[in-house]
Amino acid sequence: MVIYVPRSKVTDALLRDSFEQELSAGGGLVWTAAPLAIETQSLNEEARSVDGVASVESISRTGHLFRIAGMDIRAYNERNPVVLACHRQMSDGLLPGAIATVRHAYKRGDTLGFKGMTFDSDPIADAWWQKVRKGIVRMVSIGALPIEWDIAETTTGKKTVRFIEITESELGEISVTPLGANRGAYFDNARRGSQAVDARLSDLEAKVEQLLATNAKRESALQHDKAVGSGVNHALAALNRLQTTVS
Repeated sequence: MVIYVPRSKVTDALLRDSFEQELSAGGGLVWTAAPLAIETQSLNEEARSVDGVASVESISRTGHLFRIAGMDIRAYNERNPVVLACHRQMSDGLLPGAIATVRHAYKRGDTLGFKGMTFDSDPIADAWWQKVRKGIVRMVSIGALPIEWDIAETTTGKKTVRFIEITESELGEISVTPLGANRGAYFDNARRGSQAVDARLSDLEAKVEQLLATNAKRESALQHDKAVGSGVNHALAALNRLQTTVS
């Protein structure tokens, strides 16, 4: 069961309790996942492989933020570069939940990426591969062990968000999943679908920029009007005082 709490009711104690319960339920791992946007670029049909982004430094829908610089990926790369289906170590029928391996995970700025996610050929792994290659499944997720973490907050305009900031962690696994929490992870083959989609997205992005610029001008004009109004009020008050003194 998931209980949604209004942001205004989120306290430090609630954040800590929720996070510690999640750690306990996940066997020490915390999961964060993300929706994709689609593009046929790195997908290799013959090798059954694809590249992509596993995580970025953004506050996930579950209220976590992994600092990529503080994530240790050495053990994952050197010993066990496993890819699971929806973070499950075992699938239905007690078959192994591992469906693929990663050739190499890497950190670049605020991004955790991967190269050569290669899917196995057994029926379960093949079913996931078909969903990925067709663009039906468009999300990637990570499971990581938090080592150092605390409560932090960020403010944008009038909106303040409190979240769990994980400054040190160890990557445990990467998963393919149909539902995710982090907004920045994606397969390179699953970014954008066609030139028509790209053109539509570019058009929408331009309109958003135009709306933001118009809104900024309106805010500036409003602030100017307030300042002028305040100045006029002060002038009228001074004039009234002067008239009273003369009288």
